[in-house]
Amino acid sequence: MNNNKKLIGTSVLAAITASLCCITPVLALMAGTGGIASTFSWIEPFRPYLIGLTILVLAFAWYQQLRPRTEEELECACDEDEKTSFWHSKKFLGIVTMFSAIMLAFPYYSSIFYPESESNDTFAMSDNIKEITVDVKGMTCAGCEQHIEHAVAQLEGVQSVNASYDAGTAIISFLPSQVNDENIKAAINETGYQVIQKKPGNQTAMNGDKNISFYKVPLVCNAAPAIGCGSRAKPILKNFEKSNQVSEAWLNRGGTVIAVVWQEGAGNSSKESTSENIFAKHQVNAIELYKDEQTDVYRSFSKGENWLKGSEVDELSKEEASIIADQIISTVKEKTVLSTENEDKLHDKITDTFYEFFLNYETLAQLGDPEVYKSKLVDIRAYGEELLGEGKMPSVEELWSSCSNAAKSCDHESCSSSCKAPKN
Repeated sequence: MNNNKKLIGTSVLAAITASLCCITPVLALMAGTGGIASTFSWIEPFRPYLIGLTILVLAFAWYQQLRPRTEEELECACDEDEKTSFWHSKKFLGIVTMFSAIMLAFPYYSSIFYPESESNDTFAMSDNIKEITVDVKGMTCAGCEQHIEHAVAQLEGVQSVNASYDAGTAIISFLPSQVNDENIKAAINETGYQVIQKKPGNQTAMNGDKNISFYKVPLVCNAAPAIGCGSRAKPILKNFEKSNQVSEAWLNRGGTVIAVVWQEGAGNSSKESTSENIFAKHQVNAIELYKDEQTDVYRSFSKGENWLKGSEVDELSKEEASIIADQIISTVKEKTVLSTENEDKLHDKITDTFYEFFLNYETLAQLGDPEVYKSKLVDIRAYGEELLGEGKMPSVEELWSSCSNAAKSCDHESCSSSCKAPKN
């Protein structure tokens, strides 16, 4: 009897564990805690073994119940007339078997727990519908597909979502004017599954040169000429990504080239008009690269080395803000002795101030306006005076000089407009 208890407990545990990777997303949806959805996705590779263990254990338990008793076993029984308890009965074993079967089959019917996502017919006739395919890590069953489809379908502007755990992808159709790629990826990540950000060398669009255009652009950062200007590049890349002619848009880390991966079927005229309109809108003098000029750039792009897309260029803005902070700190040190703690605090304040500005500036004119930068330096100086003591900080003009002097050394034909000293 004790052995039967252990067998029954093992079978129930194995059956539940086998489907835990699919049960968790349903519980997450019901509880409104999407982040736990893929917690047990690592169990999926072991599912066949757990199913096998459940079947073997239940088969052995039924064998123990149904096999004829030997005379020796009957003689050893303490009380042959004692009635078998419910917990040791065939009825209870039958209930356990049925429960285990329901648990093992859960992935095949889990979709009934998800509300149906209907495609929006009002978008059907729109020429601006864009379709993207994203790679998703963590899906293990139909329930995972339903969870992702339900989450993304809630976004305004999404027409349809088709997730596949077999392919590990999600295909989304949407209106770029209402929602963008980053919103969609964020919605998927919030479910607990993870969007895999592939570098350009892994994209199917790399199958042919005709799908990619490279443009030489003047987006080098003034404060740090070794990197591109994220604040200038981000709206340009976002604008490309919203176009239904474009699959992806990338900036090289140096800020000298933008790569545009076109949708299949995009014609030369539409490519030309799209790129011209976007570069003109953002006041960028872009020159398309051809033949030999493309060779080195294409090689770098195909390897995925030091290329960023969309909001990834925020990394460059953070780095630029930190470099500006380094320059200003050097000027402060010429006037005041800084402790390590105070230097770190002041550096963080400067970095955060300019990083926030680079992310949220309203017009291109603001990005290149010395007066805007000086207004930021007024706040920084006030913070420094409070931190270090009155009279310990350089003047605003001195702080501005430490920033703008670095920009003077940058060729204005190749540099972006941020933190740029006005021409004499």
